[in-house]
Amino acid sequence: MTEPDSLSDDGLSAFFARLSRVSLLLDSFQHRVFDPFGLRWIDYSVLRVLQIEGPPYQLSPTRLSELVVRSTGGMTQILDRLQRADLIERSPDPSDRRKIIVGLTASGLRLVKRANRAWVAEKNQLLNDLDTPELDVLDAAVRTLLRVFTQDYERHPSQSGDGLVETGSRGRRGLTSAGPKRRPRRD
Repeated sequence: MTEPDSLSDDGLSAFFARLSRVSLLLDSFQHRVFDPFGLRWIDYSVLRVLQIEGPPYQLSPTRLSELVVRSTGGMTQILDRLQRADLIERSPDPSDRRKIIVGLTASGLRLVKRANRAWVAEKNQLLNDLDTPELDVLDAAVRTLLRVFTQDYERHPSQSGDGLVETGSRGRRGLTSAGPKRRPRRD
């Protein structure tokens, strides 16, 4: 697949066209990796966050929504789907029975481990031809874009689409931060 001539132009329109194309190609890449496991990217993200949490692989739905940058309503739909597939279970929070916690099932843990192995292998293969300085430049550029888009979102939260997490006090909507600068890993 070759790049259309219009994507090699200069200027903001071509920049946004290239950025949109990267987004579409990333989406396609994620589908290629996770479709064989019956997962969407967001499903994998939720399962992986629970796995990274370590035994007993549990978090509150609110914390999950913050970590994967989804609204609480969107998180409920994701958790419903994962529970129907027997990949997670919901149970009363032992510290406060009014709340629930979400945990991986044994089959969810097995699936996320297999899916993660495939994800790591595919990412490494995709980026194999890039050396560390190139990855560092790309990482810095993506961090800058993340900062710019986050600032824009925070200036115009009511005009942004659903799917972003509600964070902060007084129910303000916003994005979680990019965190400290780290070198891109080849996992």
